[in-house]
Amino acid sequence: MVGNGQAINYNFGERLEHGKIRVTKMPLTLPTGVTGPFNFTFEATCDKPVAATKYSATLSNFPSNTTVDILNIPANSSCTLAEVLPSLPTGFAWGTPVFSALTPSGAMPAAGTQTVNV
Repeated sequence: MVGNGQAINYNFGERLEHGKIRVTKMPLTLPTGVTGPFNFTFEATCDKPVAATKYSATLSNFPSNTTVDILNIPANSSCTLAEVLPSLPTGFAWGTPVFSALTPSGAMPAAGTQTVNV
């Protein structure tokens, strides 16, 4: 609780500088016997506000939908990405996800968007 004569300092601009990572899952040909839709979760592990902070988003109804945004990534964060693969019928397996480089490369621009293809 703040008492009389005390002040609170908060940088409102900091929250507005958050960016996003736009993930595009590339179309693929499903084998006979495997039907969608599928839901894929993408997780960004970033160094801000503290090391190993995780942000995630779920791409629903793939292959009809191919793009999802991971929101609220702090400006100047450096992140790595991972994909959580959905279950498949017995006898089928997903290949290892391959991510393109984040564009633009480096840290998240203030109020910016980085893109990646999987």
